[in-house]
Amino acid sequence: MWDLTTVIPSLFVSDEQFFIRAFAPAMKLIIHVRPNSKKNEVEVRQDGSLLIRVTSPPVEGKANKKALEVLAAYLRKPKSSLKLLAGYKSKRKTVEVV
Repeated sequence: MWDLTTVIPSLFVSDEQFFIRAFAPAMKLIIHVRPNSKKNEVEVRQDGSLLIRVTSPPVEGKANKKALEVLAAYLRKPKSSLKLLAGYKSKRKTVEVV
């Protein structure tokens, strides 16, 4: 098991809003999505949490799909390496990165 506090110290926060847990070989991220934004972007907040703004509306999974695309581009990973595990109808989501 990895210790991510040494690998990514600026992204590890020990509060409820943002967790990174490493499971060989996958990693889970808790993200916050804001649909209907003016542009697609990822913001790292001062507390270390990730806020993903997407232009898509929260209808029929469009915002979820766009959020995964934006996150994949930010992490420089293929879209196929991201999987939404929880939070399909919530702004707070759990994403698995392989």
